[in-house]
Amino acid sequence: MGKNWELSSANEWNEVDHLSARELEDHWYEKVRDALADCNRASQQRRMAASAYRSGETPSPDGWSAISEALAAERRARQEYARAQAVLEEVMVWKRKREAGAGYGIRTRVNQLGRLTPDH
Repeated sequence: MGKNWELSSANEWNEVDHLSARELEDHWYEKVRDALADCNRASQQRRMAASAYRSGETPSPDGWSAISEALAAERRARQEYARAQAVLEEVMVWKRKREAGAGYGIRTRVNQLGRLTPDH
């Protein structure tokens, strides 16, 4: 596993500024893979909670509470997956444009889009 570059602060940007385009792209591919795995785990947990509730293994209100928590976790996992995909897409576009001589930095481009922090 590589470093965890979230790219949300000046110090983290200093770490990333020296990376090659390939390293940055590889990092975000890994983030997308990890986020997809988290989505799959969260979906499985939600299905298990719903199944346990329907079968009566976890009666109300505990059963509904477990489903509600599982749904919230699944939603957060899907949001992170979408965010990681969006950043990877921007990194890939930037890399292709840079290779073609388009001349803008990834930091400028992604900051313009506001896609590097989870709360955006």
